[in-house]
Amino acid sequence: MLRRLPTPLRFAAATLMLAISFASPLHAQPPAADAPTAEPAPTLADYARRDPAIAAVLELPRTTPSQQLRAILMLIDLGHTDVAAQIVPELLGAKLDDAQKAALVGEFGTAKFLKLIRLDSPGGEAADAGPLAGLREFAQGCIAAADAAAKDPAHIAKLLAQLNAPAEADRYAARVDLRATGDAGMIAAIYALAEAKDEATRGNLLAALADMRPAIDAPLLALLADSQGQLRRDAAELAGHLRVTTALPWLSTIAVTSADPSAAAAARTSIAQLGYPAPTAVEVEKLLRDRLAGIKSTPVATIDDGTAGRWWSWNPQTKELAAATYAVPQLRALSAARLARALGEVGGLAEPNDRRAVLLYSLEESALLDRDADAALKQVVAAMTPADLSAALANAAKEQYTAAAVQIANELGRRGDASVLASNGGLPSPLAASLASHDRALRFAALGAIMQLNPQRSFPGSSEVANSLWYFVGGAGEPTAVVAAPALLVASDWAGKLRGMGYDATPVRTGRDALVTAIDPAVAPRLGVIVLDSDIGQPLLGEVVYQLRISDLTAGTPILIASSGPRLAAAQRVAEANPLVYAMPRPDGDGALAILVNEALALRPLPLAPTEERTAQAKQALEWIAKLLVAGAPYDELERNAHLVDRTLLMPELAGPSVAVLAALGTVESQTMLVDFASLGTLPIETRQAAAEALAASVAKFGVQLKRDQVVIQYDRYNASETADAATQKVLARVLDVIEKKDLAVKK
Repeated sequence: MLRRLPTPLRFAAATLMLAISFASPLHAQPPAADAPTAEPAPTLADYARRDPAIAAVLELPRTTPSQQLRAILMLIDLGHTDVAAQIVPELLGAKLDDAQKAALVGEFGTAKFLKLIRLDSPGGEAADAGPLAGLREFAQGCIAAADAAAKDPAHIAKLLAQLNAPAEADRYAARVDLRATGDAGMIAAIYALAEAKDEATRGNLLAALADMRPAIDAPLLALLADSQGQLRRDAAELAGHLRVTTALPWLSTIAVTSADPSAAAAARTSIAQLGYPAPTAVEVEKLLRDRLAGIKSTPVATIDDGTAGRWWSWNPQTKELAAATYAVPQLRALSAARLARALGEVGGLAEPNDRRAVLLYSLEESALLDRDADAALKQVVAAMTPADLSAALANAAKEQYTAAAVQIANELGRRGDASVLASNGGLPSPLAASLASHDRALRFAALGAIMQLNPQRSFPGSSEVANSLWYFVGGAGEPTAVVAAPALLVASDWAGKLRGMGYDATPVRTGRDALVTAIDPAVAPRLGVIVLDSDIGQPLLGEVVYQLRISDLTAGTPILIASSGPRLAAAQRVAEANPLVYAMPRPDGDGALAILVNEALALRPLPLAPTEERTAQAKQALEWIAKLLVAGAPYDELERNAHLVDRTLLMPELAGPSVAVLAALGTVESQTMLVDFASLGTLPIETRQAAAEALAASVAKFGVQLKRDQVVIQYDRYNASETADAATQKVLARVLDVIEKKDLAVKK
């Protein structure tokens, strides 16, 4: 029986059916005549008809990569990147080899390719003008190819030979091309100058080096300070010709001390070219002393960005020129060492304070340049008393001459005089104070020295011995990272990306959790980077950064702030006030977080020590701990962080020393770890046997510390091993025998 719908419902149903009928394909209506339709993208011909300037560019030949690139660059300069984008596929489809790419850079210049990189970067200059996908990768490849071609030794040798060509035009072209080779060409030219005997050849090489200014200035100072013979004379001549004012101390030293009359004459001539009269020995000594006294405040010429810079050095033994990047304190030490050597040449090191300063500079320099200390320096160190060495260590740590401090700490350990740990007023001695250093190398050197001294009683600062030992134990393994974001899904996503970069990353939600995790003894010693979302709370971002910066455990760890748009300005203000903090917008897209993390890591003056080095330090620390526990050393805090062995026990290279530590601890926790370790069927049988014997040694000395329920579990494990191999059954039986005290003899 049909039902009639109420009138309103009949009307709604009718309306619905009518709408469906009009939407049906059977009743589709053609679009109105004036309805807008999608226009096809303009072609190159369309652009040419609209703009005569574009037409003129497009009429040029585009059959070679050079012609195609020229058209792209011209269109970009005209502001028509959308038109240029249509030519990009032509260029990318050419599949150029490295020689062709390098030739393009030589033809158009590096600056043009850098502009192409900017145009194709995310948010670049052409972000709204048209797609230029692939142009960035192409430009980078061209620059890399050009750089490799410029450094090719055969190419450089050809240019050096061309410097002696009969025609000036050829010599000029060689100088221009040699300058384009950068450091490789400059170093090759200096080596050639050192070997050149012919005056004309030397003159051509000097002319080429003169064209390399300002890059030649810093290497020139290295040659003036440490080279000898003809090369030093040529360097003195070139410094005057180029009017390198920073060369005055070295020129003055050569002028009054050189046994080579030609070098002394060249130096005096160059001093005159700088606008100074010929100096006396007394005046040179004063000049060098003044420069040394002002080394802390005088900018180092080779510092590039205020945090680190390149230092050029000449090795007199190997006759090699080299450059490396150092932090500012190290740059100042290297500069001071060079000045101190010059002061020694003019006889200005009669005062004990001068000699101590030179010791620090020279030790720092030898370590930084990876050179052995010369005989004279070794004699100075050997003649110093333990008290003198302690004073030198304090000074080196204060001035951040870490390499020198490490060598002095090592020397104190070799001396074997534990009196250096004593101090007046209850403050830690310089050696004990070094245990709290932010520099990992100095901290480990100080710890090693104290282990050699083997003090039999407490001393001021002795509590740091235990802290340092466990710090290095906790440093074993892959680097860690802490990631904090209010949305745990975001924190977990970022942590996952960091794990892909090799970090043992921990995601957390709040600032408090970030602080607790970062200072965890199992995390802090290997902490590589901290990533904070700008919107974290409890506490707020600024307080979290402050707490991380003042903690000894995290003070040297770079922090990346991934900021939301509204908080970006505030985050950048936090970063400006903290040299190891980097604030950028939140990463978006594949690889974005990795780029930001690497940029934050670049802020760190000294990178986190490699995994191999940290693991080796952990092994040594474990061995020291076991030895100290057995000997009953005067360190009450030695058991405080013993839980860290739970992690090192599972590392194959650290299992042996970890077992030895557990045997010497004699606690419930240590015996539990030994029992569990010996019972793990997935581990090598040799290490499980070692754990069982360590348990026997522990029980023999401390008795059974295990609780009743743990003993019951061990019986269950043995009973469940009926189908296990004989070796496993034997190990489990040995554990039970030890627990039952049937056989406590430690098997060798």
